[in-house]
Amino acid sequence: MHRWRIFRIVTIGASVPILFALSQQVARARGQEPAPGLAAALAVLAALLLVRAYFSEKTRGTGFLFYNDLEWGLGIGAASAVALRFLGWV
Repeated sequence: MHRWRIFRIVTIGASVPILFALSQQVARARGQEPAPGLAAALAVLAALLLVRAYFSEKTRGTGFLFYNDLEWGLGIGAASAVALRFLGWV
């Protein structure tokens, strides 16, 4: 992989848990409770994004590089947000 591609994936992946934590803090500040099943829904979304990224990588090739990087980054970011939520950090 190219350095810039890895950088894009990591940057997108790191921004998802940060934005997720920020949205949770805003919701708590407004007095709203987290939706029940939020972690499960996020886990399913992460799995779907990772599967889609894998298959689009195999079928589309290098022509859709940024789109594939976006899918990989969002999938990894959603999976890490779920992991951080179960650890109690988010």
